[in-house]
Amino acid sequence: MMKKATAEEAVAVTSVFWDIKMFPVPPGFDARRVGPCIKRLLEKYGYFGPLTINAVGLLTDVHDDILGALSSSGINTYYGPFGASADIMWLFYEWTQKNPPPTNILAICDRTGLRPTREFNIFGPFSYSSPRYFRQEDAINWISLILAESEAVGEDTCSETGEYFCSICYRYDHPGQGFESFKRHLSSLEHTRKKLALLHPRREMFEEDPTIVRFQPEASFFVFGFNIDF
Repeated sequence: MMKKATAEEAVAVTSVFWDIKMFPVPPGFDARRVGPCIKRLLEKYGYFGPLTINAVGLLTDVHDDILGALSSSGINTYYGPFGASADIMWLFYEWTQKNPPPTNILAICDRTGLRPTREFNIFGPFSYSSPRYFRQEDAINWISLILAESEAVGEDTCSETGEYFCSICYRYDHPGQGFESFKRHLSSLEHTRKKLALLHPRREMFEEDPTIVRFQPEASFFVFGFNIDF
């Protein structure tokens, strides 16, 4: 069961760090309703302060329709190449530097590295299972939770658009640039090269730019009495 908010926590800023791969949008579920479901869940436990929801992970593994729907409902999307756990730790550190306590952090992710502190109220949406069964049981709990909350959530009326961030290129797209702009960036040569350099540094050292044509020395071969130049 989720932690009830104290009087101080009830009005404090709340940020949600959501591992979108480990806890995916349920199949067939309208992704625009995820944000309202999370908001309603928080309000049930007394959290009414300003809310930011961050979906983190290898976004190229998530269908464009889902990402576009999440963005249109005000959820921020963060592309991270290392797996959401490592990327969330980095985002968590950056966020805590900009948001002094008291603050609330709802961790819909592997909370191994997110230790509760006196300064920051860190909690999960449900009691997580043991690490051995973490992915399977908790993913089921997440889907059950979202489906249950959605029954009491009306039509999405959010007019805000989420932000987009690529941690490889350190590129920030404000909402006005649109999801299509961010999508083009993730498939761009610039992003691909930086991703290769980061994840496969030795491979990048020997890769050549496909636009460069290297000089080929002339060669001659004698074939059946004919001199052929190449």
